Amino acid sequence: LHSLIFNLFAIIIILYIFFFFLMIRRPPRSTLSSSSAASDVYKRQAHAFLREPSNAYSDLSYLAIAIWLSTAVLRRDRRKSNLASEPAVLGVGVLANLLHFVGTFFNHACRCYPGHVLDVMGMYTAVWYLVALAAVQMTSVKPTKSAVLSFCGLWIAALPVFFAISQQRYDSPLREHTENSVITLMILLLTLCFARMGFPRTTITKLLAVVVVGKGCHEMDIRRVYCDPESWFQGHAAWHIATAWAMFLVLQELQAKNPARDS
Repeated sequence: LHSLIFNLFAIIIILYIFFFFLMIRRPPRSTLSSSSAASDVYKRQAHAFLREPSNAYSDLSYLAIAIWLSTAVLRRDRRKSNLASEPAVLGVGVLANLLHFVGTFFNHACRCYPGHVLDVMGMYTAVWYLVALAAVQMTSVKPTKSAVLSFCGLWIAALPVFFAISQQRYDSPLREHTENSVITLMILLLTLCFARMGFPRTTITKLLAVVVVGKGCHEMDIRRVYCDPESWFQGHAAWHIATAWAMFLVLQELQAKNPARDS
């Protein structure tokens, strides 16, 4: 696992060097017209290294989750280990969150179409990781071979669909509706799994509240209710931090399930 994590981080560093070199030489042209507070910044800072500094830096929260997952294998208690703490499952989580981090950082750094696709694809795969894990752990808390394979198969099966629906351009009239529908559906599925696993309503309410607050900040940004392109506080950045926090809380709850008590 350690060699796998090292190789993944090496690949990420190489990609960053490559993409950043391209941005320094010729910043990609934005695919946006005018859809959010950040689009005003693009027009004034067309050659900036990071076109959305606040949004880009907030993406580090997803990298933090990937690092936290990569070290979880060292903290796990084999006597209480469950499916969410299994090294293979943690490895998928590291991969999903690294993809999300690279995609969304690249997107907010350059605002180009490939970055947008990677951002949306990463968002879907990271959230689906939680849904697939909760769905399988709902039926099998113990980290059996069949449970691990079922989780991996369920997570991988959705990737082609996510890749296909991530191809919509930012200015497509269907893009926002598609993203909201897919994410809402996955959140509802995750909530259902938590309810079926017997998690307290207070826990579920807390998780949903974090997501709702983050989504509210995001909507105020894109609807220009609160729109200050010069400010370091951006609604979309708050959405990044809120979703990362919610993901962290979900993973903590899933890893805390004791197979001996809850199976």
